[in-house]
Amino acid sequence: MTDRPSISVALCTFNGEAFIRDQLNSIATQSRLPDEVVVSDDHSSDGTVAIINAFCNTVPFPVRLHVNEKNLGSARNYEKAIQACQGDVIFFADQDDVWYPTKIETMAPLLLSGEISDFVFSDADIVNESLLPLGRHLWESVPFSLKMQRRFMRGQAFDVLLHHNVVTGATAAFASRWQSLFLPFPSGWYQDAWIALLLAAVGKVTLVPTPLIKYRQHSRQQLGMPAPAALHRRASMAIRTAGRGHQERLCTLARMVSDVEQRLLTAKDCSLSPGVLSSLSAKKAHLQRRGNLPAARLLRVPMVLRELVNGNYRRYASGLLSAARDLLTDMS
Repeated sequence: MTDRPSISVALCTFNGEAFIRDQLNSIATQSRLPDEVVVSDDHSSDGTVAIINAFCNTVPFPVRLHVNEKNLGSARNYEKAIQACQGDVIFFADQDDVWYPTKIETMAPLLLSGEISDFVFSDADIVNESLLPLGRHLWESVPFSLKMQRRFMRGQAFDVLLHHNVVTGATAAFASRWQSLFLPFPSGWYQDAWIALLLAAVGKVTLVPTPLIKYRQHSRQQLGMPAPAALHRRASMAIRTAGRGHQERLCTLARMVSDVEQRLLTAKDCSLSPGVLSSLSAKKAHLQRRGNLPAARLLRVPMVLRELVNGNYRRYASGLLSAARDLLTDMS
């Protein structure tokens, strides 16, 4: 690898004229400029494309714009953007956020230095539509606790990510050499969770506790980040609102774990971290057992108790909350 490897920014857009200028300007004022920006526009019907075309003439690096003939959705759009990137390192960028000036300068060396990382992500400041701070960080809302962060630093990133995704793509960058492993994205997966989990299984995922972007909250975004209090309210409602779809969701999650398992089993030139396949198999089995619980609540008790005692609800779900949901949900 050269002393100055190339850096690509993969920016996906869709009807983003309200905020895209702020994001583009923040990329153009990085202390370490990217070598290219690849924009994949998902068939916008507003002024997004015109704004990007105007931006191309104001910056010293190439901006390559691809406009989809029809709307592909977020994951497929990011897939196209990644495939078009030519850099050694690829940064994700969302159209409605704003980067701090040292984002690339801070993260790129972690992917390119002596002990090379494969995937890096940071914390973020959560702001409102006007970029005013809301007084909390992204990792507080995910949640990504200090305990989980310490597990990451001890080399247990895969176990944390297998429990639940703590990575937000807008804060992430990765080594492009792994594209053949994670492309194409399977149905149902978000690109950030999929890439992070796979790369944690075969390499090193590194965290940056410093907020490196302003993560904008607004009414039109695909995925928001609720405040911690809202998360607790959602958790308290989960048992009451699970309904008949509860088991279907569990079976879908088991299928998604199987997607990871199959991709890793067929991957070439990859050395898996110890225990990866056994952990995937254990989580899949846990989800399948929960997805096949009997309709009669009393008959569920032995299996739920076994899964509690052996720690599977703690390792692969939300502990007692998930157990209570399995016991109390109407599955008739």
